[in-house]
Amino acid sequence: MKYCSLDLELSGFDPLKNEILELGFAFFNPTKNGLVVTETYSQVFRPQGEVHPKILGLTGISREELAAAPTLNECREFIQEKIGDAVLVGHNIAVDARFLEAFGFKLSGLTVDTLDLVQFLLPTHHSYNLENLMHYFSVSHPEAHRALADAKAVITVLERFLSIYSGFSDELKQRMGELTSRHQFTWVELMQYPFEFGLEKKNLLEKAVSTTAHSATVSNLMPKPGSVIVQPLGQRNAEVAAHMFEGSDQYLLIVPDKQMVISLWRQGLAKGVFSPEDLFSADKLNQFIAGAATPEEIIFCLKALVWLHTNWQTEAMVDLNFSFFGEQFRSMVTGQPMQEKDHEGLLACDYSTFKRLSEQSYYQTRIPVLWTTDQFEQWLNAGNESRLTWNRALYLLKAIYNPETDWGQREHKSIVLEGLAAVDLYFALVNMLLTRHFSGFTYISYEQLSNNPLVFSRLSQAASNLSDRFDKIANSVSSGVDLPNFGRLLKMFFDAQPDRVKWIEVHETNSVFFNQPLHIKGQVQALFSPYQAPVLINSQTDQKVMGYMLERLGLSQPSLNETRGLDLNEKAAQIELSVVSHAPSDSDILDCLKASQLPAVVLFQSPSAVKLFYDAHYNALKNEGRVFAQGYSGGSNKILRNFAINKASILLATPDFLVRQQTILKPKTVVISGLPEVNAKHPYTKALAEYWIKEFPEFMKLQNRQRFYQLMHSVWGTPFSHLYLFSTDFDNSWGENWEQYLKEIPHLKEKSAYTTGN
Repeated sequence: MKYCSLDLELSGFDPLKNEILELGFAFFNPTKNGLVVTETYSQVFRPQGEVHPKILGLTGISREELAAAPTLNECREFIQEKIGDAVLVGHNIAVDARFLEAFGFKLSGLTVDTLDLVQFLLPTHHSYNLENLMHYFSVSHPEAHRALADAKAVITVLERFLSIYSGFSDELKQRMGELTSRHQFTWVELMQYPFEFGLEKKNLLEKAVSTTAHSATVSNLMPKPGSVIVQPLGQRNAEVAAHMFEGSDQYLLIVPDKQMVISLWRQGLAKGVFSPEDLFSADKLNQFIAGAATPEEIIFCLKALVWLHTNWQTEAMVDLNFSFFGEQFRSMVTGQPMQEKDHEGLLACDYSTFKRLSEQSYYQTRIPVLWTTDQFEQWLNAGNESRLTWNRALYLLKAIYNPETDWGQREHKSIVLEGLAAVDLYFALVNMLLTRHFSGFTYISYEQLSNNPLVFSRLSQAASNLSDRFDKIANSVSSGVDLPNFGRLLKMFFDAQPDRVKWIEVHETNSVFFNQPLHIKGQVQALFSPYQAPVLINSQTDQKVMGYMLERLGLSQPSLNETRGLDLNEKAAQIELSVVSHAPSDSDILDCLKASQLPAVVLFQSPSAVKLFYDAHYNALKNEGRVFAQGYSGGSNKILRNFAINKASILLATPDFLVRQQTILKPKTVVISGLPEVNAKHPYTKALAEYWIKEFPEFMKLQNRQRFYQLMHSVWGTPFSHLYLFSTDFDNSWGENWEQYLKEIPHLKEKSAYTTGN
């Protein structure tokens, strides 16, 4: 076969609206020593329309390059002759092929998509974007998002994939071969090529890490039920908490998400406990394999088989990466009943699984340890049923059949296309009516909506119709995707519910429905009723904030009277703090970056401020290092992972962006261009303030301090060297003693130079 690795840089993702800005390809041949490049081509094309600055920033293509380039039509004949009969290879090559066909190119229809291959060759890898894969394989990729560089990178990644496959056992290869024989996959020929790689084959069966590998040691505490433990800045991670209780049979550690549980289990710090929908069923997998016929079903079975044969644990499928593909098949291979087992040592579960354990009164003899109270409060606030988005509805339908890739249950193509059109129509109606009748509002509360009977009735009736359509689709297809639940919750939004706060958040191209509880004490009491009072790990050192949090959770019993700090042997970070009492200009921020070390995080008060700064200074910033910007550099997960793997990088974002991701970055420099304040006009914040203001007169200031502390936990790490904090409003946001508040933050008081600039 004639293999051509190809990549396009585009002005957007709609072939009807957007253009091809650059095309690069590299032909290659398989040889016994690997994949050998035989010919390359790269060309920028002059577009007809204007190109958005964020596209120029992402690709690195300059306006000067575009202006001096030929048009695509001028190069059409040459490109067609070269690629017309080739097997196109790429990372998510379906997008590139769709664009080429839309622009009139005739293709062979044969493709090798490395995004398909990584699904089953690296089933537990945390990120499938090309830049991250290059980092994983330790391959330099300085010109990411340029067409030829990415085309060459794909060849390198493909070669690594083939090497990984060559390291599989004969038994696994045999089972994979039986599956791939059911469909004509173009990449099978490459996998069967008799390579003689000189690459060192990695050990695929990864084991749990011994606890002796940790540099941090924590004095073993045996806290009583009802104790409060304060976890200082720089140690907001579950590993530290797990170290405290390591080896103890008395405790059940409750953490925000299942990935944390897997991490603790893998490190040998705790045994994971999971819900039935996460527990692997070998019988169900074998049944699914027996009937797998479509390309998507086969690839998912390959993914599950590789996971089963190469993973360090095969009890729970939590570490299987479902982020891009496979979620629709989860229920086909999981579903073992939850059981209380006689485990030794510390147990760990996530918040959702703890809810299931509580309902069945499992592990009552263990003392629950809650990490951390503020994240637990946020989880209770949001719950699992409070956020309904346009994209989520589209995702649920595309999990059945995706018209963009032609993947899924093709026999249900018609009904899914009708559903997708209905979803687009509904949310377009929402945006149109809300923009027309509530112009200028970002948040429209349930009360505002209900005071406009015309809008309320139209949206309510349309939601009911959409819900009925989802029920009809669910009854027609075999899928584990919960469409009816989305429809039920959408209908419920328009029902009057006491003690709930409801609003619609309006964006330029989207609307999000929220439905959150005002009071959560009842939920907390129900969750912990089968157990002794929980040990609380709190990330707040501010006593007033902690007092509010305990009252909100209903955990301020007299027994909660023991407060401890973690005894860490790890050296605290040395932080220099510069507090500047004026609003920063762009030049102030640029000066901070030039005077400090990378990686750096610059935080703005709004997404629009990120946009303005990025558009104005991208060219200057890219000379300093890799630039990642909220809303400009891909999805949030991709941005944060790529920022983390590039040492000389700059991240432009808002505080909400970082807090929402619940991530821990470790930059050397942080610039905060204004205090991260809670929006007092937000419907949920407003409802909470109205209820708590009598008991906590400084409620909004406590909220602001809590938000600042959450932000600090996101960026605090041992490499941290300088924090620049700009604001003109310290007194109103934090109170008269704001200087003392800053000095009382751990490590700043004794370890930092404290200066005030003008």
